[in-house]
Amino acid sequence: MVKPKIKMTTKGPLRKQIIILMNLNNSNIIRSNASFYINDINKHLKGANSNNLANFICIDKVGIIVTTRFTASKQDIKTIKTAIKNSQKINKDFVESPYLLQSKSYLMILGLSYFAKNMNELITSEIVEEVLKKSHIFKDIKFSSKPWVIKASSNSDSAIIWVNIWDSQGGSKLKSIINQWFNIGSFVATIHGTRVSLGVTQCKNCWKWGHSTFGCQLHVTRYVLYYGPHKAEYHRDKLWCCKANDKSTPRLATKDSEPCPHSFKYINCKGNHQADSNKCPYWCNCFNKEWHGRKQQKLFNSRVQ
Repeated sequence: MVKPKIKMTTKGPLRKQIIILMNLNNSNIIRSNASFYINDINKHLKGANSNNLANFICIDKVGIIVTTRFTASKQDIKTIKTAIKNSQKINKDFVESPYLLQSKSYLMILGLSYFAKNMNELITSEIVEEVLKKSHIFKDIKFSSKPWVIKASSNSDSAIIWVNIWDSQGGSKLKSIINQWFNIGSFVATIHGTRVSLGVTQCKNCWKWGHSTFGCQLHVTRYVLYYGPHKAEYHRDKLWCCKANDKSTPRLATKDSEPCPHSFKYINCKGNHQADSNKCPYWCNCFNKEWHGRKQQKLFNSRVQ
């Protein structure tokens, strides 16, 4: 009996989306004044005699995404890059060349211990990401999100690293690196393809699981730290714990350099942590159900045997 092929590459998002890689500080500056940047981008596009226009900007984990009316040409992408880099408010050194969003391919890296140097130091996403970016194998690979590191099972000291990359619909980049061997520290790791659409979607508007931000039905944006009805940038102006009080019990406002004294309260588990923390027991439960289902566990076992 022929085993069915594993679907490792998605069909891809809208080709009308352009991603621009940049650091978090630049992303926050653009997000705080997105309408200005959209207008500025459109002025540059009109000046370049393009019939394309930018509709809106949204924030991604690795930068910003500009959505346009039509699929952007190479000249449109170059014009948008110029418009962003001409801004005096952002640091141009941390803005990379934009490119059209593509399909996603899903990888898992095996052969590592969950502990980096000793039993007290865990291997982290930051360590893995740094190694992958320096490796010639991933030279032309763009990550769609940060690598995720988890234990193979609750009683195991082995790690599984999940890596999502931008790819063509045919998965050409995935095919070029699959079954490759490389070093992470003293370990020899191998790259394997894995199933698409792993994990549980978390909304960045209401911070609940099971739907995307664009599909959220909540009309009020919630704060990631304690689920207050406001965005993160307005927290110190809106909440009693941080804003000044001139009434019966006077209190000074929390300084920008000081952390918020408000205790966290996550909507799903009511725990004392922020909504996107991977230490949340609710998150771990969803994560294990989706990422460690029977089919995925069988696939992992077949790889390591």
